[in-house]
Amino acid sequence: MKKVITRIILDILLVISVITLPFWFTAIFALVLLFVFKHYFEFMFVFLLSDSLYGVGLSRYYGIVYLSFIISVIIFAASYFIKKEMHAYSARI
Repeated sequence: MKKVITRIILDILLVISVITLPFWFTAIFALVLLFVFKHYFEFMFVFLLSDSLYGVGLSRYYGIVYLSFIISVIIFAASYFIKKEMHAYSARI
């Protein structure tokens, strides 16, 4: 129960950081939380929220508005395999 409450509080802080703090701070905070929790699906939601609020389709990215969301899905998938290989992470679980 304590872990669930901690996760909810950190999720609220992450959403607040999307709204109030610079993108780089939110990205680092979300990346840290991705490795703190085993299955942190909120990682992708935060970037979807960020792109929905602030995303602009630029011509150099072929007009893709949800670019950071797409990158976050790739990072989330890669983190699954990285977590398996990390000895410190696998010993904790």
